[in-house]
Amino acid sequence: MSPTATATPTDVIAAVDGVLPLIRENVDRIRAGRRLTDDVELALRATGINRLVLPSSLGGLEATTAETMDVLERIAAVDGSTAWCQIIGAGSNIFAGYLPPDGAREVFADPDRGSATMFAPLGTLEAAGDGPWRLHGRWSFVSNCLHAEWIGLGAKLTRNGAIDPVQQPTPRSTSPVSPTASEQGHPAARESPRSPLTSESWR
Repeated sequence: MSPTATATPTDVIAAVDGVLPLIRENVDRIRAGRRLTDDVELALRATGINRLVLPSSLGGLEATTAETMDVLERIAAVDGSTAWCQIIGAGSNIFAGYLPPDGAREVFADPDRGSATMFAPLGTLEAAGDGPWRLHGRWSFVSNCLHAEWIGLGAKLTRNGAIDPVQQPTPRSTSPVSPTASEQGHPAARESPRSPLTSESWR
């Protein structure tokens, strides 16, 4: 399938069904590497799955929750770790509807690219004078970060004497990634690609 804005969730389901044998073939490699293999990620991206919850103005399909879960359940039946990464990758795109239009067009310029998010406000966001905002911190367990161009990172923002938790879209290119240790006895953590991130700038 070559995704277009005129595709439907039914088209995505059919395309994902065609990728399931490839996922099945790569299960051992995914678990050993603790990340999706590039060929699986690219094949899933080509199905249009990452467009499911994006608004139509950004090339998305505005699929219902039931339609989206139908797609993800098919993947989970083959490999839970791949489904987890797709839930994060495609599901994080829902934040396009919460950004100002110009910001959404920048962050979600490629509707076929998945994202990543980490909700815990582990970082600090502050204004650097009249210049760009600056984001400091380290975030553990950011699933799908190795295949995302943008990552939503949780941080504490201090303004008007109050501290507010926010989620800051951050270019993946500004966030070095280092691997974490596996978590004994926790299959999802052991099998899913998760890495801490550090980010020092945001424009």
